[in-house]
Amino acid sequence: MNSKKRERIESIAKKFILLNEEDKMFIDGYITAKITEEKKKEERQQEDKQPA
Repeated sequence: MNSKKRERIESIAKKFILLNEEDKMFIDGYITAKITEEKKKEERQQEDKQPA
C-alpha cells in the first residue's frame, strides 16, 4: 500500500475513533453494504463474461 493511501486511511480512522457508538454502527453498516454491492456487481460482470 502506498504511503498516500495509508495516510488517508489513518486520517479517516482517527476521525472514526472520535465518533460515538451509534455513528460507528451506522457507518460500519453502510461500508458493509457498499462492499456487498460491489461484490455482487463483480459477480454479475463475471457471469456476463461466461458463455451460457
